[in-house]
Amino acid sequence: MYTTIDPRLLVTFIHAAHSGSLSATAVQVGRTQSAVTMQMQRLEELIGQALLHRSGSGVRLTGSGERFLAYAERILRLQDEALLSCSDKGLQ
Repeated sequence: MYTTIDPRLLVTFIHAAHSGSLSATAVQVGRTQSAVTMQMQRLEELIGQALLHRSGSGVRLTGSGERFLAYAERILRLQDEALLSCSDKGLQ
């Protein structure tokens, strides 16, 4: 089965992983905290694994979350590279 992941979910996940806070992530990505929570739940559903441990003091990555973070960062980096290489600036 082929599943696509919205890059916005990856961006939000990366911010959450680095900040350790869904409220700080909400500010960084310009969404409400409840929207960020729903995005993370959607991503976890797509992946089929819990990616974040949630507590009153914030969030931290699960083992699956640590592994997935590297892929998420790589996916977005490759996307940026592809866009740059095919843009007018990259074709010079």
